[in-house]
Amino acid sequence: MKKLSIVFLLTFMTVFSTFSNNDDKTKEEVNSKLRNKIEHLLGDYQDVLSKNVEKASIKFIINRQGEIIVLSVNTSKDNLASFIKSKLNYKVASIKNVKFLKTYTLPVKFVKE
Repeated sequence: MKKLSIVFLLTFMTVFSTFSNNDDKTKEEVNSKLRNKIEHLLGDYQDVLSKNVEKASIKFIINRQGEIIVLSVNTSKDNLASFIKSKLNYKVASIKNVKFLKTYTLPVKFVKE
């Protein structure tokens, strides 16, 4: 009986750890897809930059309709912040397995070419 309970416990722990590892892979995949989508939506930004490199931090959520809602943009340039908001606000993300109404923070670096 003792051996059976040990086997059951080991089986349970193995199954549980397998599911938790899959969740991390899914989370990384969703974050990568979300970053690529935002990069695509920002498009051509060369006219907005005044320096060679600008940094910004975008805080946003995804609503139940799958739209990106920009909460705040942390940057020193007002024109860059308004550019980011106009390009991203209420655009559809259409990414599977994304968590709705979760706050995401994405650091972005704009480089002038």
